Amino acid sequence: MRPVRRSTLHRALILGGVTGMRAALGPALISASRRSGNQELLALAALGEMVVDKLPLVPSRSRLPLLIPRAIAGYWVGRQVAEQDRTQNPNLPLLGATAAVGAALLAPTVRSALGAAFRLPDPILGVLEDALALSLGSQAARLAPDDLRRLVADAVVSLQNKMADSSTLQGPAAH
Repeated sequence: MRPVRRSTLHRALILGGVTGMRAALGPALISASRRSGNQELLALAALGEMVVDKLPLVPSRSRLPLLIPRAIAGYWVGRQVAEQDRTQNPNLPLLGATAAVGAALLAPTVRSALGAAFRLPDPILGVLEDALALSLGSQAARLAPDDLRRLVADAVVSLQNKMADSSTLQGPAAH
């Protein structure tokens, strides 16, 4: 087995960590970099997760039921990085999963400590965490800022079209 290039290793770890912070974001960024057919759906999932994360009733991502999908998504992201970089190393998916679980466990602690130290409300810290995850993840996925803007715009337009189609199929509401 050939050694893994450092850039490939970094990409798998960073995108795995981003996935631990926002479970749908790593897969959305990788799908966008590959221009796959499900990129808009994953982008909408990532946007939705960013909104829901700010709600007070959402359980901690560090709980086991929420760690499992992050580990699976981190594994998938690591495998996609290996495929993109044409690396035949079976450890990259495991590193992606490990980074996802590690970030999912560490991020809430860091967020809480920053909130206490700087007296910032949790939703503000959540937005800062989103910005960090987007910045690190888009760089690791090799997406330019314009690619991200286009992805979000296309996803929102796609959602609007689906909602318009749905309301057209249902017809006028009966009163």
